[in-house]
Amino acid sequence: EVIAVNQDPLGKQGLRVDKGDDFEVWRRELSGGSIAVVLFNRATGGSDHEFSVSFKTLNVTATAVTARDLFAHKDLGTFKGSLNAQVNPSGVVMVKMTPQH
Repeated sequence: EVIAVNQDPLGKQGLRVDKGDDFEVWRRELSGGSIAVVLFNRATGGSDHEFSVSFKTLNVTATAVTARDLFAHKDLGTFKGSLNAQVNPSGVVMVKMTPQH
C-alpha cells in the first residue's frame, strides 16, 4: 500500500503542512481524490505524540473521510473535521484519507 502511494499516477509531490519542535505533518494528493498523510514524531524519547490535525490544515474540503493506516494495513474508521492518531517516539504513521460522498 505504501508503494502504491509512491507510484501513484497523479505524480504530485508531498508537502509539509505543519511542523513543531518534535513533529511534522506531510500530505500528498493522490489520484481518485484521496490524500496520503504522514505523521512523524521526531522526539527520541518520552511518550507517544497525540496528533490531532484539522482538515483545514490538510486542505481537505470533505466533511468526513475514511482513513486507512498504510503500514498496519488497517482501516481506522471515519473521521470528521480532524485526523487523530498516536505516534511512538521516532515513529511514523502513514494514512490514506478518502472523502466520503
